[in-house]
Amino acid sequence: LQKYGCQISTKLREKFVGASSRSLCEKLKTEYNLPTSVDELIDLQWTTIIELLPQSGIKASVGLFELLEFLKKQGKIIAIVSSSRKDFIDAVIDHLNIRDKIDFVINGFQVKNGKPAPDIYLLASETCKIEPSNCIVIEDSTNGTKSGKNAGMTVIGYNNPTSGNQDISSADYIVNSLGDILGFLK
Repeated sequence: LQKYGCQISTKLREKFVGASSRSLCEKLKTEYNLPTSVDELIDLQWTTIIELLPQSGIKASVGLFELLEFLKKQGKIIAIVSSSRKDFIDAVIDHLNIRDKIDFVINGFQVKNGKPAPDIYLLASETCKIEPSNCIVIEDSTNGTKSGKNAGMTVIGYNNPTSGNQDISSADYIVNSLGDILGFLK
């Protein structure tokens, strides 16, 4: 938004964590009366984020590598299910060097209705060939937690310090680190 002389409030940004880019950019275009199309805003959003990723200092959440290693040893299918665009998801996977741990990537641009609708998690279930009731979702956003629950999946809410003020209270379990999830799964 700086390109247009605007700054998004933390409260508005947090509302859209886990939601689709389209819903965010539609709101931003209206809220700030931006002189561009929603599609151009979406593209600007993702190309900027990808461009800044290498210098962002973003690191893996504590416990991520151990959790992925444990799941792989157990023969579990691991899918990243994100409202983000595929090129960004791929950039993060490569940035964290976890490509060999991921079986499937489902992105928000593959479904009509973004989180909190269940569409993205139902697509993941279908892609992985696992019934929704046998899937475990790890979510750090209000919209994502609702999406996983709406899909009929077990949801572990993760109090991710980088996700802002998110309401994950509807999750079946709540943890403060990804490492805590190992206790549930063992």
